[in-house]
Amino acid sequence: MLMCNYIVLCAVSLNVVNGITVHTNVGNISGVEETVTINNTSFTFAKFLGIPYGESTGGANRFRKPIPKAPFNETFDATQPPVGCIQGLRASEEAYRNLGLAFSEDCLMLNVYVPQAFQRPRSLPVMVWIYGGGFLEGGSLPYPAEGLSAFGQVIVVTINYRVGALGFLRTRDGRIPGNLGLWDQHLAIKWVHDNIEAFGGDRHLVTLFGESAGAASVSLQALYPGNRGLFRRVIAESGTALAYWSVNTEQDTDIQPFISMIGCDVNAINVYTCLRALPAKQLQISTTSNAVTKILHPVVDGDFLANAPHNIIFGNDSKSSESRDFFASLDYMTGVNSYEAASYIVGVWPNILDITDFNNFTLSRETFTKTAVSYALQNLFGIKNNATVDVLRKLVSFAYIDWEHNDEPDVNTKALIDFTNDFTFFYPAILSLVGHMEIKAARASTYMYEFGVVPSSHSFLKSTWIKDPSRVIPVPIPTPTWVKGPNHADELRYVFGIPVYETYRLDNTTPDDIMISKAIMTMWTNFAKTGNPNTPASAANFMPSQEDWSQFDIDSQQYMYMSNQEFSMRSHFRARRMALWGKLVSYIRRNSYVCDQCTGNQGLPIPPLSSVLFG
Repeated sequence: MLMCNYIVLCAVSLNVVNGITVHTNVGNISGVEETVTINNTSFTFAKFLGIPYGESTGGANRFRKPIPKAPFNETFDATQPPVGCIQGLRASEEAYRNLGLAFSEDCLMLNVYVPQAFQRPRSLPVMVWIYGGGFLEGGSLPYPAEGLSAFGQVIVVTINYRVGALGFLRTRDGRIPGNLGLWDQHLAIKWVHDNIEAFGGDRHLVTLFGESAGAASVSLQALYPGNRGLFRRVIAESGTALAYWSVNTEQDTDIQPFISMIGCDVNAINVYTCLRALPAKQLQISTTSNAVTKILHPVVDGDFLANAPHNIIFGNDSKSSESRDFFASLDYMTGVNSYEAASYIVGVWPNILDITDFNNFTLSRETFTKTAVSYALQNLFGIKNNATVDVLRKLVSFAYIDWEHNDEPDVNTKALIDFTNDFTFFYPAILSLVGHMEIKAARASTYMYEFGVVPSSHSFLKSTWIKDPSRVIPVPIPTPTWVKGPNHADELRYVFGIPVYETYRLDNTTPDDIMISKAIMTMWTNFAKTGNPNTPASAANFMPSQEDWSQFDIDSQQYMYMSNQEFSMRSHFRARRMALWGKLVSYIRRNSYVCDQCTGNQGLPIPPLSSVLFG
């Protein structure tokens, strides 16, 4: 599944003050000291762009784990925007290139944003951003961290990592091991730990945060025990390691469709040699079909991932114990947007449901039950047993259709939205929270949110792209009438503080947008500082109606609901629908027609939950 995540970017009102040089363990690095204006207040910060943390991944290093960058022999110039990693999707790279952005296999770079300067010794919290993009696309440059860093008084690091075939392809013989993008992320995290003190950061106070595939990535990093001591907290926005799309758990996935597509001979003795020799662009794909994209995802390799994520979190086998203990030691926050499914309806369902008019499409009950639900069960959950599919299809249809108005097209459209929300984002989020609660260490915290803010503009929908120096700016299209709330990635501009920028902000930015952004930046950076989104600063300074954010627990399952009017606590998120997935669907898959006949991508083989989950 491809999740195209482009934050609505606006240029910041910046003035270059002077150059600045830091002395790190890998050598001297020079950046620039600038000011950013936020609501008539000037903040000084330093910016270091395009710092290489790994050697080139091209040539002899293609399809190999990343190699740490050798120390600099002379001062490294970190004043120029970084190149991006080769995109996994041909269309994505073409769109970026039309904006003048460059791509290369020599792309393992990161950017460091530091509030204020270095007049005195400092030890600031650090937030490391990992971008989304379905593991097929993305880069660090489209996420400007000046505002979040300056407003929240934290150091923000944004990183590049390999995507697509170069980052996640795995061959059956193991010569291409898979998970290379995850190893890139790990190396970047280690670089931060080893060098961030030179920038005034506290290497013992690092938080990973990411969205969509970036959220799945930070969750997977939280399951790799080799990261112990490198970070303390995780914020996973709209994605977890337990989402069906996050990990391909098959040990013997057929990669022939991909090999044939790119022009290698599937019958050749050494496919590896062909893949190593091809130009990087030829490794890009032009389709987002599940048969191809599922092989370009993280895999259970016994190296980075000791086991399938659900087995790590809910199991008790010894080979997963280190991974489980590490996840249990971390502070964990995750959440969802109310209309996540909008991205899926635009990006996945059109070809399956023959949707051509996003604004006015309608759905019959038969199309929902026999096409949409069946497709999800067979192709996304990998259930091949027809009897199991038939039982689950009827169960899901019964649960989601409004039978009092079942012949109304809008009702079936709503059923599709709810169904897609639940199996793609909502249930995996609840499952991960329950898992963390059941095993977490005494001092670890667990928080959940639902982002329900209806934004003045949406982030991801097909956009008209314009060019701005060093930045990518999508101009959103009018929102389809059926989108009643925030869709996938809509929280990002609030997290990164885009509404508070006074220059080049979108014309329809409202005072509410500004206050909401300040409140969210406060809570996110609070969590990075203390593991508690309520302290040390008060988000109620910007949202007067905001309640204290209570931790998620198994009994009440409390979460923070963020709306345009207030931030308030709620409990038992979509309880009836979550019970459907946590009890009934799980039970049928395990007991009725057992999944020994299930094949395909089972990134979320739903495990049994403890009896206390839903009472």
